[in-house]
Amino acid sequence: MKPKKNPHMLLTALDPPVDRNGTMRRWRCDYCREVGTLDVLQDEPCSYVYLPCSVCGQSPECAPDCKGIRDLLRQPGIYIAGLDRPKSRH
Repeated sequence: MKPKKNPHMLLTALDPPVDRNGTMRRWRCDYCREVGTLDVLQDEPCSYVYLPCSVCGQSPECAPDCKGIRDLLRQPGIYIAGLDRPKSRH
């Protein structure tokens, strides 16, 4: 099994999506400040050392069964972006 790379967790766009010359958008990692296209940043690990989760103890991402994430997603009005809003429990 391949070891997990340390991902860039928060990126800020520096350019419009694609300019007239077809130049790809550049991004900056808000943690390590590295700049590059999305493909380049996804291929390179982030040099920032993320603190472990206070609930599951994993870093840089929580365990799939993290109780902290599960409890957060049970709160009203909290849902995963890109998925349908959960049905009302009333």
